[in-house]
Amino acid sequence: MVSQSIIIFIIVAIVFCTLFPIVSVIYFKNKEHFSIKTVAIGGLGFFLFVMVLESLLHSMVISTKIIKVNTITFAIYGALAAGIFEEVGRFVMFKFFLKNNRQWKDGLGYGLGHAGIETILIGALSYLNALIMSLAINSGTINNLLKNQNTAEIETVKNSLVNVTLLATSMGVFERVFAFTIQIALTFIVLYAIRERKNIYLLVAILLHALVDSAPALYQMKIITNIYFIEGLVFLFAIISFIFIMKTKSLFNDKVQIEISK
Repeated sequence: MVSQSIIIFIIVAIVFCTLFPIVSVIYFKNKEHFSIKTVAIGGLGFFLFVMVLESLLHSMVISTKIIKVNTITFAIYGALAAGIFEEVGRFVMFKFFLKNNRQWKDGLGYGLGHAGIETILIGALSYLNALIMSLAINSGTINNLLKNQNTAEIETVKNSLVNVTLLATSMGVFERVFAFTIQIALTFIVLYAIRERKNIYLLVAILLHALVDSAPALYQMKIITNIYFIEGLVFLFAIISFIFIMKTKSLFNDKVQIEISK
């Protein structure tokens, strides 16, 4: 049986991962006055380049067995793929759909859209799936729900939820907040690349994104097994990202002042 406390926390996590992005957009929209268009384009960019294009590549790589799963090579591939698709996606969306939205507030709006839809689609929906599985386990209907899976896979799902701790469950929420901050910071690097017409910063964003994703990828491949070490690294990246975001505001504002003075 999945404990009642775990089920309650999963429900809280679903609500948090759904409302946190929405509340963030409302708050910063009123504070920074960016166009809601930037938020929508950010969300669309994530969906198109990650949920569609990157997912198609992953399906092809796994089905053709070009790269063996559960290896360091696959972890590196996954981290680089995430960096390339997400950062190139940002670049394309700003370049072609936000030609007149290149200020700091526009980067914030886009970042909130990108990070927000990720939090909902990956965070909230993952917890929702865990809730459905947990209720099925407690009601004894898990075998019917996973009737297309073999016995070993069903037992793996059961054990992962029955034996999970509240701390381990809560770490997923913290990770979504950390990732939210990192995604906004990466948006500013790409936007800076476009404003300065220096595509080298796009490469920097790709490599930084791959670096951030490499540790979780290695954990998923069971190459690194200490989850607390992984979350500690992601937390460190989030702190650095937050400081960077604050610094970019003055940098972008200075750029605007220079352009006006000319």
